Amino acid sequence: MLNLIPAPREAVIVSWENLYQPIPQLLKAGFRIINASWRPLYVVTHKGYYWSPEEVYNWNIYTWRCLHPDSPYHGKTLLMEPTEQVEGGQLLAWGDWNPTEEDDIAEGVRAEQRLMEERVPCLSENIWNREKSTDWMEFRGRMERVCALYEAFRNNK
Repeated sequence: MLNLIPAPREAVIVSWENLYQPIPQLLKAGFRIINASWRPLYVVTHKGYYWSPEEVYNWNIYTWRCLHPDSPYHGKTLLMEPTEQVEGGQLLAWGDWNPTEEDDIAEGVRAEQRLMEERVPCLSENIWNREKSTDWMEFRGRMERVCALYEAFRNNK
């Protein structure tokens, strides 16, 4: 039997799979939540798990899509009613792969960084503007300008 230590209600819970801490129960108990939904917020380059910037843009902070097969929401979309208890979202990257001698570690890190950079503006748009006023195509132009600024910054170290 799993013995869990109860978290104080002041704690902010980062929720990703809903396996041990299902969102409906956490919200009912009064917790505040940060949405770290596996899909589309994870970037795991070595396993090929990452979703397009457009999918991140079209996601909202009240939606969870779980990957773990034991999650009660696996294969489903969990959509919660808007509430102030869901405070935002978080992108996550897993760089925990074991490189071989042939792997270029610096390029692997750089590839993951590019994937994150493309998604940060999309996540920010979702957190700051919960009711979107622009479609993907209009937003995409702004996102590409931000990504160009990232690149210019890196090149002018």
